[in-house]
Amino acid sequence: IDTMKGIKYLIEAIHYLELNITRKVKLIICGEAVSSGKDYLKYLKKLSKGFKKNEIIFSNFVSGNEKLALYDVASIFVLPSSYEPFGLTVLEAMAKGKFVIATSMCGSKYIVNRGGGIIVNYEKVEERAEKLVKAIIETTYLDLRGIRKRMIRIVKKHSWKEVAKETLKIYHKLYP
Repeated sequence: IDTMKGIKYLIEAIHYLELNITRKVKLIICGEAVSSGKDYLKYLKKLSKGFKKNEIIFSNFVSGNEKLALYDVASIFVLPSSYEPFGLTVLEAMAKGKFVIATSMCGSKYIVNRGGGIIVNYEKVEERAEKLVKAIIETTYLDLRGIRKRMIRIVKKHSWKEVAKETLKIYHKLYP
């Protein structure tokens, strides 16, 4: 957990939701704070206090099985980072059929744009909150089977097996 992960803006978006919609939201933030991130984690916990209906839970590092269980219970996966070269967690969430919200600063935005989620501007809290509201409503009321099928196709294209095949093709072109 550090400032580049954009968690502050996500908490502010939850605050916006607290003031503007009646639905209850539970946000689980997973990750470890190392060195300077420990002070930032204290700040984030303080920022997340005082919600009347929404709940923010901070979890430390989660193992692979714990992470899969969290994906199972989640309705939406949010990657609020200011910088993320790719964002493997986006593919993991999509593989579990979860609607994804990622920022325009993430390398995975190209995958999200192909289906299965929405992209938000990094620091625009109100926009992020409005899109979060839209995602909550859509994932609650809409039939997401078409979106999920599209996500599974996207995830399969980015599996380790497919990435290895593409890498080998490039290698063989360069070194026949």
